[in-house]
Amino acid sequence: MDGPAVTSAATTNDVSTPAADAGDTRAGEEADASNPLLDKFNELSKTVREKPEDFTSWTALLSTVEKLDDLSQIGSTYDAFLLEYPLCYGYWKKYAEAERRHGSVDAATAVYQRGVAATPYSVELWVAYTGFLQATGAETDTIRGAFEQGLAYVGPNYLSHTLWDKYLVFEGSNGSPASVAALYTRVLACPVKELDNYYSGLVSHAANRSAAELLSEDLTATLRAQLQQEAAIKQEAAAQATAAAQAAAAAAAEATVAATDAAAAVTEAVADAAADGFATDAAGGHAITNNPAADGTVDAAVGNGTAAQSASEAAEAGDDAAAGMESATYAEQAAGDTELGEAPAAAETAAEQPAAAEHLTAGAAAAGTDAEMVDAAVLAESKFESVPEQDVATAAVAGNDNTATPAGSAETAAAVTAAVSAAEDSAAAGAAAADTAGQAAAHAQAAAAAAAEAAISDEAIKNLWLQHQETVYIATKQQLAARQPFEDNIRRPYWHFKPLDPTQLRNWIAYLDWQEVQGDLAASIRLYERCLVPCATYPEFWQRYVLWSEANQPEAAPAVLQRAAEVHCKRRPDMGMFAARFHEAHGDVAAARAKYGQLLSVISPGLLEAVLAAVNFERRVGNAAAASAVFDNLLREEAAKSSSSILGFLSLLYANFLRQVYGDIDRAREVLQQGLSLSPDCKVLWEGAMYFEETIQGDDRVSRVLALYDRALARKQQGSRGSSGASSAAGQLVDVSSAEVKKEEGADTANSDALTAGDAEESKAVDGSIAAARALSDEALEELSKKCVEFADMYADVSTLRNVQQRHNQLFMLPAPALATTAAVSARGSSVAAPTAAAPVADAGHKRSADAAGVANGPVGKAARTDAAITAAAADPAAAAAAAAAAAGYYPPPPAAGYGGYMP
Repeated sequence: MDGPAVTSAATTNDVSTPAADAGDTRAGEEADASNPLLDKFNELSKTVREKPEDFTSWTALLSTVEKLDDLSQIGSTYDAFLLEYPLCYGYWKKYAEAERRHGSVDAATAVYQRGVAATPYSVELWVAYTGFLQATGAETDTIRGAFEQGLAYVGPNYLSHTLWDKYLVFEGSNGSPASVAALYTRVLACPVKELDNYYSGLVSHAANRSAAELLSEDLTATLRAQLQQEAAIKQEAAAQATAAAQAAAAAAAEATVAATDAAAAVTEAVADAAADGFATDAAGGHAITNNPAADGTVDAAVGNGTAAQSASEAAEAGDDAAAGMESATYAEQAAGDTELGEAPAAAETAAEQPAAAEHLTAGAAAAGTDAEMVDAAVLAESKFESVPEQDVATAAVAGNDNTATPAGSAETAAAVTAAVSAAEDSAAAGAAAADTAGQAAAHAQAAAAAAAEAAISDEAIKNLWLQHQETVYIATKQQLAARQPFEDNIRRPYWHFKPLDPTQLRNWIAYLDWQEVQGDLAASIRLYERCLVPCATYPEFWQRYVLWSEANQPEAAPAVLQRAAEVHCKRRPDMGMFAARFHEAHGDVAAARAKYGQLLSVISPGLLEAVLAAVNFERRVGNAAAASAVFDNLLREEAAKSSSSILGFLSLLYANFLRQVYGDIDRAREVLQQGLSLSPDCKVLWEGAMYFEETIQGDDRVSRVLALYDRALARKQQGSRGSSGASSAAGQLVDVSSAEVKKEEGADTANSDALTAGDAEESKAVDGSIAAARALSDEALEELSKKCVEFADMYADVSTLRNVQQRHNQLFMLPAPALATTAAVSARGSSVAAPTAAAPVADAGHKRSADAAGVANGPVGKAARTDAAITAAAADPAAAAAAAAAAAGYYPPPPAAGYGGYMP
């Protein structure tokens, strides 16, 4: 969500002030020329017109125009100021208040609208705007629209609680409980500073109100549908529990039938055995059966022990059926429970019911298995009847353990009776359990239906809504905790002309890094916009925003760039170059060329970095002529000036460009020669020209480089000669052979001859000042001379090396007092103070020799300059010169032709 475009974007030099725009200002001056406020207003207007970046003068001007209380001047002044500084929300408020004070509410409203369009992420301005609308009696929908527009920009901001509070109060007075509840719902999703208070406010607001009062019809319908869905899940769980109970009851009934059949079989077997009777052995007192069926009945009686166990397990199956009934009853309670928090428990209970059914079915299966064992006993009895009687008798005689005694018969009868009784009891219990399970199933179905009705009550809907809001609140609170360290380090969230401290700048960088990792596009945009209020004058943050937008929302990147390059950083050349390269990267060559033109002519004329950027741009687009034209035009403009600080550097850059990019050495050398003629005092240009020649191979390389050194040092030799008297006193200096210097000397001599006697002294002083201003300093010349010696030592022969070294000694080894003395005698021809023309030489010598007594510089040490030495030199110049030369090691003085025959 990008901010609205600022419709009144300023251009770089387009700064108007009331003094310039108001047609009646001069008339006011004439009418009341003695008005001090008006005088101050005009003076400050002129200041800000010349220096629009002077924020202090702007604020003084606004204070003055407020005191004048002229609405037209107030309007034009504020318009001009806010065109320069649109993020100053306090001055938008003052401007609107001035319009309102003069009776124009509509004009004040228009000012506020312009203000929130220019700085839409200012919470304070939105609060002021909505307060103004309420105070002036605007319509409710208009006020509500302003609130909504403001929250769209600043709603999620950490410090937006003031606007939220104002909106809540407004809706509490003009809206409904539902509109207030909706606001609470929205603010709980924003990581604002007062999040906890808003959650408490929501709970209090909903405490004594129904869902119908708090929620809209659409939201109520949505929540009701959710509750109905949950009720349907409960009904399904209850139905599953009911089916399990019914299955358990059926299994119990089957087990009961099996147990009853087993008991009947045992009873019948016992009755048959009793009818047949027993035979008694009188002699031994043992009874044996005369009827094989009777003995089979004994086995059947033994089998009835298992039948009794089956009956017992059938009884347990009946108990399990009862347990299933209890589970179904619990499912009924869960289905009928209207508390939202117990829905999961009901679902778990319903899920447990199939397990209970499986247990009941297993019991019934066990009972059926025991019934099968009873049938097996009866089958064994039938097999026993087929055994011959003699075999039975023999077996009885052989082992009494296998025959039944009267006592054993009694025990068997008792067991049979118990088994029959247990079977009958189990059958009764199973029947009762089946009946109970059926009743429980019916109750569960009825309870589920009742729960479905109760689940969609008004209170249930409100509780569900509150539960949702609590979930949102917890999630937002976690997000707020993650942001808190960054927010706590933001000390100045508004714009100010003073720079931010490094801690806050680093905090914004870290905050943006963290936000980008989160992957939330809208939140990242809001944070960038917040950041670019206090950091609006930092091109680095704008450039980062443009690059991020280019990668994540390409359609918004040009608008961001426009705000940066045309409004907030319009006088920053680095922002201008970034904008030009942005246009070039997107294929808009015309826009890029226009931006470079603005850079070179308006934003930063003469900035070498911008010059190189423009030249390289033309090179990249394949326009070599345009690239050279940039240099040529700028060189022409700088040469036309009385003085230029960049002419030498510009020449050096142009020459390197021609050589490195296009390989045009001849043209590059021509540019360098022209630059040296126009800027002879640029040391960097001299060094660059020498390096240029050193790196070009050829047999004449040494002579080319030495010729440049000769040309540079010629000005030192010329300055050392001074007038004819100085030449006589310092005749030991090597003559300069440079044609250009001789030409300049001839021109100077002709000019001097043409002067009248009365102007001679003044002309000499002026010429000396110009020569000193256009010549390299003694220190720079000495460094160049040393480099010349080093070059000759590396590349020239020994004869040339000696000549170069000798020249260096002649130019830079004489003590300063001697130079000052000879210059003084030459200029004045008397023994008084040193002349103006000799001052630069004497000062340079003094600078080199001061505090350096006894410090070696080459083969000799330099003498310190003293006032006594200067006075003595003025009294006897020849003796002073001889003494100085002897002290320096030059005694007798060297010949005028120098040593070694080297004449440059």
